[in-house]
Amino acid sequence: LVFGTLAFWLNFIPNVGAVVAVFLPMPLIVIDPNMPIAAMVLAFLLPFCVHMAVGNVLEPLVFGHSLDLQPVAILLSLLLWGMLWGLVGMVLAVPITAILKIHLENIDHPTATYLVRLLVGERSDAHGFENADDAHARRQHDIRSSSIEAVIHPLVSPSSVEASNMEAAGQPLVSPPSAM
Repeated sequence: LVFGTLAFWLNFIPNVGAVVAVFLPMPLIVIDPNMPIAAMVLAFLLPFCVHMAVGNVLEPLVFGHSLDLQPVAILLSLLLWGMLWGLVGMVLAVPITAILKIHLENIDHPTATYLVRLLVGERSDAHGFENADDAHARRQHDIRSSSIEAVIHPLVSPSSVEASNMEAAGQPLVSPPSAM
């Protein structure tokens, strides 16, 4: 039960956590006098192979697709946050990087756009660079089109173009209440 709980928490740390989770119960297996050598080797190799396959192949692909991050970005974030904050940084590496990507997506600056493109793995041309003016214009368009205000504002009040057309035509901006 103890090793299962530790394995659960250690598996939040990509790559390193799986190795530690496999090695923790090894002293108990090695000192058991009734266990044959073949069973000891299998007790080590089977969990190790499963953890390595899942941790190095499956998890980066699943995390990368669900979080829209490159698997390499996830592994590099593990190194970076692990160096900065140690074990806690390794546990929080993927969530911090995902939050950073979401935050950078909402910043209207070519550098932020470039960093998001690196994390996501997008390329706009053969060199992977985009004209700064094009990136800025595209980002402005995305912000305007996805803004909540852009959706709610036309529902609440007429646009400035509609208001000026209504005033020019002599129509009131607010219709008078109807008599019942």
